[in-house]
Amino acid sequence: MKQLISEISHAALNMAFPAYCQNCNTRLSFDTKIYLCKGCIENIRLCSAPVLTRGGNDSFFREAWHCYKYEGIVKELLHKFKYNKKLFLKHTLTHLFYSALKDCVDYNNIDLIAAVPMHRIDENNRGFNQSAILAKGLSSLLNIDYNSYCLQKAKRTREQIGLSKKERLGNIKSAFSFSGGDIGKKDLLLVDDVFTTGATVSECAKVLMANGAGSVSVITLAKGI
Repeated sequence: MKQLISEISHAALNMAFPAYCQNCNTRLSFDTKIYLCKGCIENIRLCSAPVLTRGGNDSFFREAWHCYKYEGIVKELLHKFKYNKKLFLKHTLTHLFYSALKDCVDYNNIDLIAAVPMHRIDENNRGFNQSAILAKGLSSLLNIDYNSYCLQKAKRTREQIGLSKKERLGNIKSAFSFSGGDIGKKDLLLVDDVFTTGATVSECAKVLMANGAGSVSVITLAKGI
């Protein structure tokens, strides 16, 4: 009897508060936190595989993992999340992040998770820092401490989109600063949403390494062109 009542209640809630896949509009359970259907999630994995970028002489990170190409479903989800303020997608994006890299990154060797910061004016205008939200989600899933204050963006910069590699490097140079916290000899995992040339994450890693970090690895949800 209890099971029947539970099933009727669940059906009623599904009718009253329907949820839909954010790609194909397939109806989902009302209590879902992942706003993609199984088919769309599998399609993303078929189209994109994690990519590793090794840090070189001009980079200050050890390695950078990117989950997916910045195109199709992933690009659309990120756009909705960042610019249309659809914060309910945070669990979906965190799930895609974690699922793609759980067998690639050695999280046992990570001491702290940090996020690429936004300038306070830009963060106030948007209302949130998307990279920080993703970093917090991963911190919870991985049970690794999240440091929200070791980095700050002290200089406001132009959008990196549309700039050449040389322009990106000049735009982001000296934009970040260390703002405290014990990171001495610790291995940090730096989280951002999109990796293009690596200029932003490299500049952040440079600051962290200069202030005693043992190493900095990077994970981003998408790899841009």
